[in-house]
Amino acid sequence: MASRQYEAARGDEIDFSKVPFAEVRVTPVMFRDHGGLLDAIGLGLCSFAGEHRELVDSDAIAALQTLAESFQTLAKGIYYEKPLDYRLQHELSTYLKERIAAYKKEDSLRPGVSSLRDDTVRDALIFFTQVGAMRTNGRPKGRAFLDFLRREFKWQALSEASSSGLVILP
Repeated sequence: MASRQYEAARGDEIDFSKVPFAEVRVTPVMFRDHGGLLDAIGLGLCSFAGEHRELVDSDAIAALQTLAESFQTLAKGIYYEKPLDYRLQHELSTYLKERIAAYKKEDSLRPGVSSLRDDTVRDALIFFTQVGAMRTNGRPKGRAFLDFLRREFKWQALSEASSSGLVILP
């Protein structure tokens, strides 16, 4: 805990030119109009990290960046996916795509709401990629970004006792 506090205290030293998609700024409109999408992605990251304890920040950021790049080309009308190097990154990318597709389906069923565009999804993924780059501690096995997401989304894994399915009656 002390090391995280120390790293947070020296967090003013962020070089924004090294942040992925440095030219893109996510506007407050994204948070107001598409909070549900941000929640779906953030909770999806937390859920996947809870199920795959070996996931580290660099894997999560790589998967987010690749997905954002895919949606960036898709918004231009070109379908292209850059292959990921590691199995865990690929699985996270697939999991997040499924979560986004499920959210899009739910969003399209709401009355009076327009369908979610690919550039909106791209901006949400860019936002998480940028936050990940700013919140990671740069260590190969670091999980500072994932821990940050767990705190922000108040996510907790189900304990073994609560997920056992056993009901004990007096």
